[in-house]
Amino acid sequence: MPTLNDIAQRAGVSTSSASRAFREGTSITPEVRERVLQAARELGYTPNLLARSLKSSRSNLIGVDVCNIENPFYALIIKSMENELKKHGYQLVLSYSNGDPKVERKNLELFVGMQAMGVVFMPLARKNMDTVRLLKKRGVALIQLFNRAYDFVDTISVLDDQGAYLAAKHILQHGHRQILLLNVDTPFSSDRADGYRRAFQELGIPLDERYIRTVNPANLSSQDVEALLTELAPTAVIAGVYDLGKKFLTACRALHYRVPEDISFVAFDDVEWPELMDITAVSQPMEYLGLTAVRMLLDRINGSIDMNQPVSTIVEPKLNLRSSVKTLRR
Repeated sequence: MPTLNDIAQRAGVSTSSASRAFREGTSITPEVRERVLQAARELGYTPNLLARSLKSSRSNLIGVDVCNIENPFYALIIKSMENELKKHGYQLVLSYSNGDPKVERKNLELFVGMQAMGVVFMPLARKNMDTVRLLKKRGVALIQLFNRAYDFVDTISVLDDQGAYLAAKHILQHGHRQILLLNVDTPFSSDRADGYRRAFQELGIPLDERYIRTVNPANLSSQDVEALLTELAPTAVIAGVYDLGKKFLTACRALHYRVPEDISFVAFDDVEWPELMDITAVSQPMEYLGLTAVRMLLDRINGSIDMNQPVSTIVEPKLNLRSSVKTLRR
C-alpha cells in the first residue's frame, strides 16, 4: 500500500509539500499540487483523514445527520453546505437516522470518534442528552436544524406556522372554507396549526377543528388520506410536509380527483414535483439554510461566538403561487 513518502518521492517534492497538496486552502502552487495528485492517482493512494485527525487532535470533518434521507428538501440543503464547506477546507460526512433516536445516538457517537470539528443534526426527540452534552463538552460546534430539542445548542429553525398561515389565507381568499390541514406533530418547533387558525381568525371566518388532522407521516398511508378525503369532503388540502403531499396526490389518483378542478391543493417543501405539476407551495430558502449553517459552524470553530451562549436563527418561508387553488363562488 503506497504511503505519503512514496507519493512525495514520485512527485519530486518534500513529504510536507505532498501532505499540503491534499488539504484545501494550504500554501502550495497549483503546479506542485497537480504533480502530487497525479502521483497519487498513478500509485492508487488515498489520504487517511481519520489518522490525520487522531494525530493532530483536530480534523477537517463536519458531521451531518439527516432525519429523512428520502426527502430531496434535505438533499438540497446538504449540497449547499458541502459546496460552502469545501471552500473553507472542510469535508462533509453524512449519516441518516430516519427519525430513530437510537440510530441518531450511534451516528453522533461516530462523529465523536472521528473528532469532527462540527455537527449538524435534526433531532426529532430529546433522548440523546448525554451524547449531545459530550459533543458540547469536547468543543464540537453543534447546530440543530428545525427542532430546538436542546436549549444549549445553536438552532436554525423555520417558521412553519407562518407557512401554514400563508397557505390557509391564500385558499380562504379563493372562497374555500372546508380546508383540510394534514399537520405533523412538532413538539420542538412552531406548529403549522397555529398559523392555520390565525388565517381564519384574521379573516373573521368560523373554524371547524375537524379539518385539522395531526398525523405521523411515516405511519399515514395514502389509503388513510383517501379515508379522510371521503369523510370530510374538503374543497382544499394543505399538506404539512413533502411526504404527505405525495400521499395526498396518490389518494387523489385513487379517488379520481383532479387538482384543482375537483380539489385545491397547497404543498409544503417546494422541491421537485410542485413546480413541475404547477402546484402552489410553501417554500423554504434551502440554499440560504445550508449557507447559514456553515457560517454558524465556522463562527463557532473560530471562536468568534461565546461558547456558553447558544444562538438561534429563524427563517421565514414564502408562498410560491401557481395554479393549484381554484376560486369558488360563495
